[in-house]
Amino acid sequence: MKPVGGAGALKPAQPAQSEAERKAAEEKDTKEFQECLPAVKEVVNASDESADSVVSMAAPLIADPPEDTDSLTSSMEEIEAAAADTMEKITEARKQINLQLQVARKFAPETRKTALLEFSGLQQKLTEAQKKVNPYKSFKKEFHARVAARKACLELTETLSAAELEVEKAKMMGAAADLGQMAEEDIGAVEKVAQPALTNITASLRLIDQKLKAADGAMKDELNQMKDRTMGYKKELDAVILVLTQQRQGLATNDMLKIAAGKVDVAEEAVVKCQDAELPFLKGMEVLPEEESAKAIKDCEMAATQGEQAVNGARAFLKSKLLEAKKLVKDLAASVTEELNAQLARLEVVAQKTASFKKETIERKLAALLADAVDSLSACEKKVEALVRSSDVLSPDSADTLDALTVEDLKAAIEKSGAAEKEASAAMLEARKVF
Repeated sequence: MKPVGGAGALKPAQPAQSEAERKAAEEKDTKEFQECLPAVKEVVNASDESADSVVSMAAPLIADPPEDTDSLTSSMEEIEAAAADTMEKITEARKQINLQLQVARKFAPETRKTALLEFSGLQQKLTEAQKKVNPYKSFKKEFHARVAARKACLELTETLSAAELEVEKAKMMGAAADLGQMAEEDIGAVEKVAQPALTNITASLRLIDQKLKAADGAMKDELNQMKDRTMGYKKELDAVILVLTQQRQGLATNDMLKIAAGKVDVAEEAVVKCQDAELPFLKGMEVLPEEESAKAIKDCEMAATQGEQAVNGARAFLKSKLLEAKKLVKDLAASVTEELNAQLARLEVVAQKTASFKKETIERKLAALLADAVDSLSACEKKVEALVRSSDVLSPDSADTLDALTVEDLKAAIEKSGAAEKEASAAMLEARKVF
């Protein structure tokens, strides 16, 4: 057996880092990250803007080359120089990001996660900037091939320019969604612009992919640039179409929520009808007259049935719409679910009142039936007592008086007893019917 204490004893485990220490580490690293991020963003943005500048400088030259050779040569050399300068900026920016990534990997967990995500995004932005500027590093050498490629793709370029205008138009029209729910006609108007634009962009992408299969050199670069540009348009248009989808769902859910509220309103109105139906029982009378009681109970039963049907119908509708709400876009799903649950809570109050009313109606009906049973039984007892009294003169106990009766008296007694028996039998039959 190992000793409990002394040199051979097990050392206690080191305590885990306290919550306060973790929080302090996160705060320290977050501060360091926030201090270095603006400078890195600045060099990345400068690189991206420099790449856009190179593309802008080259575009008019490719579209309409000057006839003066010296001027053309000078412009091409200027573009190559700008491309080289941009590549240096990109290289320097990439070095800074790599350095910051090494630092970020030592940050506390939450800050590390945020920093790595941010710097990875900046790295991707640099990669895109490099893609833009790569075709212009040897611009002079590939110029004539690029001009030829541009002319060969002229029709495609014009299609993309038209698509760009349509995308911008759709974005401007769809901006109304920022102000809230759009009307049906406004959604339709944006769709009439967005859908044809999406069709044209999709067709252009298909054509570009076909041409890329057989392209090389300048033509391939030109087509890749067109593809990037087209994908950008598609991304913007997809965002517009997503907003339209959300607006369509919003429109549909608004109508659905009105219907849901209406169904709960009907159930609440049914409760009011139940209250109206039970008014005869609230007059303070212990027992209502038979005819009035029967009518009041019938009205109450009808009101309770209608109330139950309204509650069950509304509950089924709300439950089904809660399931459908899960398929909506996230924000809309949350708001619709909240509204439906609020209506469901309203309905449960109505359901409880309806169930309570139904129970009271059953109790009142039983009380009325019991009262009828007691009355019938009492009437039956009286008829039997009358039968017994009418038969007293014919009983063996009346032998002394029996000799004194005439034949006519006996006949009258027998007839009276027979009539009383019939009445007693009829009373018992009525009592059986009640029970």
